Amino acid sequence: MNQPKPIPRKYDELMRNIENGIYQIPKFQRDFIWEKERVAKLLDSIIKGYPIGTFILWKTRNRLKTVKKIGSKIFKELPEGDFVYYILDGQQRITSLYLAVKGIILHEGGNYQEIYVDLKNANEWTKNPEFDEEIVTIEKPDHNLFVTFYELVNERTSRLARKFDGFVDRDEIEELIDDLKDMIRGYEFPTIEIENQPLGRVTEIFTRINTAGKTLTLFEIMNAKVYEEKEGKVIFDLEEKFNALINDLENANYETIAENKTIILQLISLILKQNAKRDVILSLPKEEFIDVWDDAVKSLKLAVDKLRTYFRIPVSKLLPYYALLVPISYFYYINDLKEPDPDQIKDLERYFFRSAFTNRFSSAVESKLNNDVKIIEKIKNKEKIDWNNELPVNFDKELLKEWLKKPFTTSNAFDKGVLCILAYYQPKRFNDNGLVILDNSWLSRSNSKNYHHFFPKAYLKKIKKGDFANALANITFVDDYLNKREIRAKPPSRYILEEFAKRNPDIEETLKSHLIDNIDDFGISNDDYDTFLEKRSEKIANEILKRVGDI
Repeated sequence: MNQPKPIPRKYDELMRNIENGIYQIPKFQRDFIWEKERVAKLLDSIIKGYPIGTFILWKTRNRLKTVKKIGSKIFKELPEGDFVYYILDGQQRITSLYLAVKGIILHEGGNYQEIYVDLKNANEWTKNPEFDEEIVTIEKPDHNLFVTFYELVNERTSRLARKFDGFVDRDEIEELIDDLKDMIRGYEFPTIEIENQPLGRVTEIFTRINTAGKTLTLFEIMNAKVYEEKEGKVIFDLEEKFNALINDLENANYETIAENKTIILQLISLILKQNAKRDVILSLPKEEFIDVWDDAVKSLKLAVDKLRTYFRIPVSKLLPYYALLVPISYFYYINDLKEPDPDQIKDLERYFFRSAFTNRFSSAVESKLNNDVKIIEKIKNKEKIDWNNELPVNFDKELLKEWLKKPFTTSNAFDKGVLCILAYYQPKRFNDNGLVILDNSWLSRSNSKNYHHFFPKAYLKKIKKGDFANALANITFVDDYLNKREIRAKPPSRYILEEFAKRNPDIEETLKSHLIDNIDDFGISNDDYDTFLEKRSEKIANEILKRVGDI
């Protein structure tokens, strides 16, 4: 790419290009309206001839989602196929100038006709360039020698000058007003035009020149790219479509996948190109993206339904990685939206848990998704899979037991895989054998309401075992009320045997739903924490090995 050269544009050309829709603001720009005080400083700099920075524009025939109006001003649309210039840098400055020139009144943000040009200060400045008082201000001057900026650029000099008849010389004030108009009209706004560049490179340029702002996400870029509107009617709006999907998933308690909007883009890219890399996603044709959207969403919903029913993962916060939804959804798409047969679902289960327990998506997510397409296609085609070659696991029962005695954290995929297994057995409430209700809002952190240390941390601290209290094998699911109000710091022998067992005749069945097989063998009756950790670690380790297909 040749180094771009600045092209000077005059005020009239700049305003005309905005008015005619030649310059457009891509929708991935945010916070595009400055407050009036900052606008006034910009206008003051223009009048004084100070540099205000370069406008960087992308010349292209592509159509992105754009800002359609500011206040009551609606921007024109150019015909398909015409070149447009998307403002990558300088959008706030151009918008601010446009607001003031058009005197736009915003519902929130004020009246941009109320920006004043102090002619007294302007006169002093023309005589003494070192005069440092502001010429343009949002405060109405405490004298009569002023006009609004809106009047200055939109009204004839003679009409403006009549306002001051009787207390200033008419010729002098007309000359001053003409000088100010000339300063604005003669100001050269440097612009740099980028052309013949793909969207990915253009957004990289945007990100680099907006280092003070938030880096654009892939979703924000694609939201602008795949937007489709015809004859004033919105045909496709990615953001609206995604929000509708999340609203649907809220009823299934899977709404938190909104934390990773990229998964729907990766799914569509796998469907269309068998490749989930960022540059491939950015190059997806808009028409193909829109065409496949509905079936991609159906596939994702079927994957969520399978995770909730067969895997019994009731809420999305338990998922080891949101990215795991992508390959399972891909399976449904290539399987013509049909349910997997018993052999296929077993292979999908192995894929899911091998990915979780090997921390597969902790890095290089795109590359691994690309590789996993082949595994999912083998599952679909019912081919025999050599799991130790495709997704090898590097643990045995004894190593797993050691890992299960390490501190619990909700940020670890291995730990979340264990939580998925615990959730599979639909844990019961200790006090009445009813189902424990799991909620995404109660599962965000390791100290959240649904997580309970079977041997409470306060109790273990009291008996000098506090350093080992947060072991993963010590975690169970409970309701908030039991955790905070009834169990608190009591040892298991007390809250299980002396209290809950008297109210819950099925206490042994309840404990089994938490992978605690026997009260005495698991050290509960005599509060033996070491025995409990050993027995429960072994129980959970066996469950892990069963799911990854090793036993």
